[in-house]
Amino acid sequence: MWVVTLHDRSLPRGRRQLATFSRGTATENEAAADLFIKKIEAHLTLDIPTDEPPSPSPTLAHAAYRWLKVYAEPTLSASTVIGSYRPAIEKHLVPYFGPTRLLSEIRRKDVRIYIHTKRSGGLSDKAIQNHLHALSGIFQLAMEEHEDTVTSNPATGWRLKKKPQGAVFPEIELEALNLVLDAAKGLDPTAYPYLLTLARTGMRAGEALALTFGDLQLSTVRCIHVRRSITRGIVGPPKNRKPRVVDMAHDLAEVLQGLQIAGMVEGGGSPEDWIFYDPAKPYAMVKRAEKVLKKAANLAGCPTLTPHDLRHLFSFIHIWRLGSDPKWVSRMLGHHSVGFTLARYGCPEAHSDVSLADRMVYKEEPATPKHATKTRPMRRAGYNPLIPGDFLERATGLEPVTSGLGSRRSTS
Repeated sequence: MWVVTLHDRSLPRGRRQLATFSRGTATENEAAADLFIKKIEAHLTLDIPTDEPPSPSPTLAHAAYRWLKVYAEPTLSASTVIGSYRPAIEKHLVPYFGPTRLLSEIRRKDVRIYIHTKRSGGLSDKAIQNHLHALSGIFQLAMEEHEDTVTSNPATGWRLKKKPQGAVFPEIELEALNLVLDAAKGLDPTAYPYLLTLARTGMRAGEALALTFGDLQLSTVRCIHVRRSITRGIVGPPKNRKPRVVDMAHDLAEVLQGLQIAGMVEGGGSPEDWIFYDPAKPYAMVKRAEKVLKKAANLAGCPTLTPHDLRHLFSFIHIWRLGSDPKWVSRMLGHHSVGFTLARYGCPEAHSDVSLADRMVYKEEPATPKHATKTRPMRRAGYNPLIPGDFLERATGLEPVTSGLGSRRSTS
C-alpha cells in the first residue's frame, strides 16, 4: 500500500493525507502514486488549489495544465513548450486572469484588455501572439471536452502587427566569417569545434549540443545525423520533430575526427558519448561559445555575433554568395519547406536576360519531331515512279526521306 501525504507548515499538524493506493499490485500502486504526485506538483507549480471542487466548466489553471500534458508536450518540441508556452501560462496568462477563473467567464473583451495591458507593459507583439496561441489551444481542447459549458474560443482570430518575416542578422562575407572562426580557435580551442559545427552545417545550437560520436559518419560519406536537441538541459527531438542528415565540410570532419581520437585515447569516444554536452554542466558549452564568439568578432573587426547568427550566415552565404540550391539549404536547416527558407532569407533577384527567352526559339533548322515522322509524304509534280523515292516531296520541318520509306515488307 502506498500513501501520499502533503507536507505544509500552514496545516494544523504540518501534513495532510491526500490519497491511498492499495487495490493493485505493488508495482501498479507505486506507479499510480508517482503519477498522482506529479499531478499535485504540477498543480502547485501553477498555484492550483488541490482541494478545488470539480466544476462543470474548467478553470483556466486546470485547463492550461491539461493542455500542456495532453497536447503541447507530446506533439511540440521541448524548446517551444519550455521556452515559450509554459512561461506564457505560468508568468502571464494564469496570474492575469486568475487560477480559479472559469473559462466560460473569459470573453473576447477580456482578451482585448489583456493585449492592451501587455503592450503597455512593454511586451512585443510576437510575444503576445505566442500567449494567444497558447490560450487558443487551451480553449480548443476545453471546447472538445466540455461542449456544454465552453462554447466559444475568444483567443482566436487576433492578428497583431507582425515584423517582416525575414531574419535580422549582421551580413558579413565568407572571408570575414573565416577570420572570426580563426580568432575563436586561438582564443579557446575547446569551444572552436562547437562554433565550427554551427557555421559549417547551419544546425541549431541545441541540435549541435546534442550530437554524439555515433551521429557522425566520417568513413564513406561525410555527414551528420541530427536526431535530437537539448533545450534548457532537457533532451528531446529536433524542433520540427523529424531527424535529418546534413552534409559535413572536410575541415569540420577533420576537427570532429580529432576529437573522437582524443576521446578514445582518454578512454572515451564511444558512439554514446556526447561531443560537446556535459550533463554536470548543461550550460557550460553554450555560455563559453557566446563569450568566445563575441571576442572573436571584435578581434576580426566584425559586428557582434551570437551562436544563432552562424545559422543565419550559413543560409545567407550559401544562397546569396555561393549560389547554392535553396532546396539543399532548406534540407540542411531542417525547414519544413523551401518556401519558408526563401521567405526567411530571400534569394538573389533574377535580372532581365533575353538570351534565356530565346532558348525556346530555333536558331537553325529544327530537328524532326517524333510525331512528324508519321506524316504522310506528298507526291511531287512530274515524279518518275521508276526511281525509288522520286515521288516523295520533302515536307516543311521534315528530314529528307530515304528510299527505304517507299518499300513495304510482307509479313505473310
